Amino acid sequence: DWSSDVCSSDLVFEAGRYEITSISVPSDSVVWFERGAYMEVYADGKGDYYGALRSAGTQNIRIAGRGLFDFSAVQGGDSKVKGVFSFSRVTNAEFSGVVSINSNNWS
Repeated sequence: DWSSDVCSSDLVFEAGRYEITSISVPSDSVVWFERGAYMEVYADGKGDYYGALRSAGTQNIRIAGRGLFDFSAVQGGDSKVKGVFSFSRVTNAEFSGVVSINSNNWS
């Protein structure tokens, strides 16, 4: 259970509905999604390709829990390029238990 590794400086999403465009994960952090955390993903209106959950050039990140990312609101139209999860040049990363639905590209 990674929830015991979460400290006050990390990001915790409790059960509930969240409207997001993108969450950037910095180095040396944990992002924890409690069961029932429902992430409703939207485009920012600028045709952004940022992943809904992303990190670049970072190290030592953990993403875990039982969160659900729903991409229904970015299907087709100008939002068709909305990224799902985007990680580049990341070292020592762990990703577990997060689910995406209705994405229009691979996840």
